[in-house]
Amino acid sequence: PVDETDGISHHDFGIEQSIRRAVASGLGLREIRKIVEETSIRIVIDNEGGNLQRAAKVLNVTDRTLQKRRADQIKRLEAVVNK
Repeated sequence: PVDETDGISHHDFGIEQSIRRAVASGLGLREIRKIVEETSIRIVIDNEGGNLQRAAKVLNVTDRTLQKRRADQIKRLEAVVNK
């Protein structure tokens, strides 16, 4: 599908193929959504040079929401490392 705001198709980014692979590997919607969210946050923060306020603006969320999501992500990573 084409996003009417900028004319970019989801196919242009390989998103559909990635989702097909994720589903084929057994991931559900909740897991796929989480992966897309975390990847988007990481990419935008990197693109914005680590500036959370600018990244939040790009992602159309509050900087507090972005801080909270990053903190949750760090906790999950620490839990995996400390297993």
